[in-house]
Amino acid sequence: MRKIVATLTRTNGLLTRSLGLVMVFVFTVILLTQLYTFDRFPGVISSALGLPVEVASVICGVIVLAELLSLPFLLNIPLSTLMRVLSVLLGFVVLGFWAYVSLIMRNTFDPLRNTGIAGDTVIIPGGWWFVYYLAGLIVIYVWYSVRMVRSK
Repeated sequence: MRKIVATLTRTNGLLTRSLGLVMVFVFTVILLTQLYTFDRFPGVISSALGLPVEVASVICGVIVLAELLSLPFLLNIPLSTLMRVLSVLLGFVVLGFWAYVSLIMRNTFDPLRNTGIAGDTVIIPGGWWFVYYLAGLIVIYVWYSVRMVRSK
């Protein structure tokens, strides 16, 4: 118990912890909205990326699992080194995938074409704002990752 308490109190400053909680909030909202309408999620990804529904189903499962497994690192839960590295990398995979989707849909001005980041629960259209939003999330995630890896 002492080791867990010592690990949790040996974090960086307030800014780093706050950015980690922001990322946890964002990932949790994205994850819950995708899971709420998971049966229609492959169709949304299929229409956004122009893939067959079978391939989109596999991608949806991988993305949701990656979002879930990236949360322990963001919550600063004491993990083994392998799980910690896996959790960091899965966070980068999730953000990289959504950045790819945002770059594909950046010039789409159809307000009814869904990017799929919130599943089919909320229609979030693409555009340059979505690219900038994900660039901001990537900067926050890189900041948090570098600060937390240096502190361990």
